[in-house]
Amino acid sequence: MMSRLLPVMLILLQAGLLHAQEASYLQLSGFPFPEDEVQESHQILLNLKGKSKLMIEFSNIYEWEGKGVLPHITTLASDHVLRLQDSFKEETTTKSMLMNIPDNEQTIILNLRQSKDNNQMQLAWQGNEYYNLKTAMDTLTIIKNNGYFAASRTKQVPRIVKYTFILKDIHEITELDTTAGYMEGVEAYADSIIALFVNKRPAKDDFHTLRYDQEKNTKVISYRLFDHLAIYSSMGGIIYKNKISPYLEASFIYKFASREKIKPYAGLNVAVFYGYTGYKFDQGYSTVSLEWGLLRQVSPAVTQRSYVQLGIMFSSVSPKDRLFHMGLTYSINSLTSIGLTLGTNFKSDNDKNIIGVNFKFSFL
Repeated sequence: MMSRLLPVMLILLQAGLLHAQEASYLQLSGFPFPEDEVQESHQILLNLKGKSKLMIEFSNIYEWEGKGVLPHITTLASDHVLRLQDSFKEETTTKSMLMNIPDNEQTIILNLRQSKDNNQMQLAWQGNEYYNLKTAMDTLTIIKNNGYFAASRTKQVPRIVKYTFILKDIHEITELDTTAGYMEGVEAYADSIIALFVNKRPAKDDFHTLRYDQEKNTKVISYRLFDHLAIYSSMGGIIYKNKISPYLEASFIYKFASREKIKPYAGLNVAVFYGYTGYKFDQGYSTVSLEWGLLRQVSPAVTQRSYVQLGIMFSSVSPKDRLFHMGLTYSINSLTSIGLTLGTNFKSDNDKNIIGVNFKFSFL
């Protein structure tokens, strides 16, 4: 009887072990941003007790929430460090812990690491004995997801703040947490720095960056001018006066600061086109115009623009014959656009007036 039951018991035992192993794994989908996807435009470096420091980083100023978040996540971190202290067995190793905390805080992901610097032992000789030394700092990084904020009328953007504690020993987070009112004071100080930044920068400006280092007592609000400037060019063809001409255009623009997905801009536009008749080029025109428009950044390398132009049109045959120029361009997609070109001296019977339709491809 036992000989018959033994195989069955072994199968059941194996099935139970497999079930237990499967239950120890948790599969997640749609989890908050990993560390390498957190963009850090604004940085605040604060001094803490002893030689410890705290780096606070976030992309948009509206991702900073304050209101007790820093003391709360410090308590969460302290609790997990105490729960996992057996995982950090060697006192002299360099330890790091990454916590990814979702908005509802129901499932917190942790990543633990410990290592010796360059796999070398650091020793001190004292009293006829060797002692292990630890010279590197531990790090405790917390990525806190705080819901969403409205980046535009139609787009919600995750509100993410990254906190990095730089500690002599990772267990010092418990002392920071248990000292009454300490982390509340740190958060209040960070609030004051951010309030100063918000008050100094122009309204609705994403091109000013906060850099603060408490140890050096530096408050840097940098103005990234080159983020405002851009050069765009396109080429294609234009039909005017029953002629087909190659068309080349370049725009030098200044993008106004805006948190909207579609941003306004202004700049200078230069264009040139020559008529093609009887297998040869004849009279051509060039324009120099002021340009106003709207642009949408499809990707770091691709931009859609729709714009109007007002300026002067010059003739290659008679440069003194200058026409008032007006242009209108509508972006069909990220690569192609269609436009209307007008040139006039405001005389209705003058054959020098120009009306043309152009079709362009953007290549920069």
